[in-house]
Amino acid sequence: MTVLTCSNMRTISSPPLPEQTNLWNEFVRDVREAVDSNDGSILVKGLPVTPEDETLVALGRALGPLSLAGAHSVDKRYAYNVEVRSETGIPDELGLLIYSSTDWDFPCHTDEYRIEAPADLVAMHCVRPDECGAGRTILYHLRDLLMILTPPQIDVLRRNDFPSQFGSTSIIWDSEGGTCIRYNRREVDRFADLNSQPLSSNQRSVLDRLDSILRDEAFRSEFLLESNDCVLLNNRTILHGRTKLTTGSHRLLKRIRLHAGPPLHGVGGY
Repeated sequence: MTVLTCSNMRTISSPPLPEQTNLWNEFVRDVREAVDSNDGSILVKGLPVTPEDETLVALGRALGPLSLAGAHSVDKRYAYNVEVRSETGIPDELGLLIYSSTDWDFPCHTDEYRIEAPADLVAMHCVRPDECGAGRTILYHLRDLLMILTPPQIDVLRRNDFPSQFGSTSIIWDSEGGTCIRYNRREVDRFADLNSQPLSSNQRSVLDRLDSILRDEAFRSEFLLESNDCVLLNNRTILHGRTKLTTGSHRLLKRIRLHAGPPLHGVGGY
């Protein structure tokens, strides 16, 4: 296999098949090293697309237990379709719009904000890209956020008083592995309403500032996932989103979430 660095992201090309045991184990070690590193991400080029997602699931299982939590999709298997399913999107069981079911731009977020123990890793495998080259993937690293936010703003985000499905939580926190983030503004606002736990003016101001930073192109990475590309992200340190898709897009991603556990790090935990 070839390990490259391009577009500010570590990239592995031509991964082996799982039955090629020694090469496969080396490939998994390289992937794990990348997501455990300060970069927290890796792009796998040429990961085969198979009818039952065998290779994608094999990679996920080699990295940690797969998560079924929060998967609102048709098939309910280990790999979940992420695709446009209507012009206006479809709601989840709480009535919250599933942005991946629309062609709208998707603000940067971490997955499973509402879950008490979110997945550690997220993998997105491109089956079909947007036919017009739209829907570029956006990544934003927590380390860059921490450089821009002021200490008082960070202090607000560290407080354990933001609403979620399981109760109050913090947006930024410190673990044994370093500083971490969990964030989805739409879900924060939604649970503020559902829990009758309105945000304070200070919280809204800080979250508005956070959102404005995430919209700034100065620090974010942006790239187009092509067929057979698979991007893996540390869900504790990397926020992800996408630009608007073409109307009527047939783009299809397969997503898995998993609990990788130690030594997966937060920012500064090295």
